[in-house]
Amino acid sequence: MNTPPLTSWTRTLNPDDALLLLELAQPGMHLDDWAQQAHDRLPQPGRARRTELIRLTRERLLDVEGDSIADTVYLRLIHDGTPGRRDTLLHGRALFDQPWITVALDEIVHPQLEAAERPLAPRDVDRVTDDAWAALLDRHLKPGTGPQSVDKTRSQIQRNLARLGVLELRGNTARDTYVRRGQPDAVAFAWLVAHELRVANLPECDAAWAARQSRAARLFAVPPLTADTCIEAGVRAGVLRAGFLAGRPRLHPGTP
Repeated sequence: MNTPPLTSWTRTLNPDDALLLLELAQPGMHLDDWAQQAHDRLPQPGRARRTELIRLTRERLLDVEGDSIADTVYLRLIHDGTPGRRDTLLHGRALFDQPWITVALDEIVHPQLEAAERPLAPRDVDRVTDDAWAALLDRHLKPGTGPQSVDKTRSQIQRNLARLGVLELRGNTARDTYVRRGQPDAVAFAWLVAHELRVANLPECDAAWAARQSRAARLFAVPPLTADTCIEAGVRAGVLRAGFLAGRPRLHPGTP
């Protein structure tokens, strides 16, 4: 099925800024108070850019109740988690439904991983060529996009796939890219499974689907056995609940 053309990806939410804003967020804090503290702490000199970062964080990463910040498992995991857990939560949620990430995973990362892991796979089959990136952009980028925006979009795709751990970047000016399987934090991975169920208003899912086809499994390109281990950790932590239906393991979202 053909997808509509995508606009260029030239602005993004810097992870350091996003973590700063999430660290400032406290359950029950009024959004206006949070925004004022954010303006005071963000390093950007321009108010317009600070306002944009605050808006992006609120829209993509923050849960609210009315005019206040909600008390959620996500926020507690961000505040109390290890650096690896925070990274998985931050990048997994921020890139959860980013269309450029979706097409890059579907058309480059997963197919090349499968090819690289076949017996007697050719050398360097895990390397993504410049032609492959150019073809991806040509297929999906809105016609008439300027060359600077094309270059910026390619850079954003590569940089954010690297943040997910599914792309290795080598070099600077002449950058080589290689597909990899990610290594997400287990509890954060499970939280993303629960998040997908909540976003879709689903009360449960098949455990095998969660390990193989969920958004978390696709984002981090983890093998099913690794996903199973993450899900077990999530059940122990309470971000998922385990059950059975007709003898098949099922998963339910835990505490929001």
